[in-house]
Amino acid sequence: MARKSLYTRKLGGIVAQDIHPVVAHRYHVISGITQNWMVVSEGRIRPIKAFSTQRAAVDFAKRTASKITGEVIVHGKTGQIKDTISFT
Repeated sequence: MARKSLYTRKLGGIVAQDIHPVVAHRYHVISGITQNWMVVSEGRIRPIKAFSTQRAAVDFAKRTASKITGEVIVHGKTGQIKDTISFT
């Protein structure tokens, strides 16, 4: 009796996306559409938290990254990287 394989191309694509190396302890501070500043964990789409000022977002990201020896990447309003802060 032949066994049916549970492995499909769709499942393979999902697995392939999941194994890409992502630095889980890297946080990006980016400008949102509604002029809010957001802290986004690298590899994620949804923000962790939104703030009304960039300074508040950077402070939150620094506190979060310092607990787990991470890294904070601060972006300007245009998306260019302004600063990188490492906690190693």
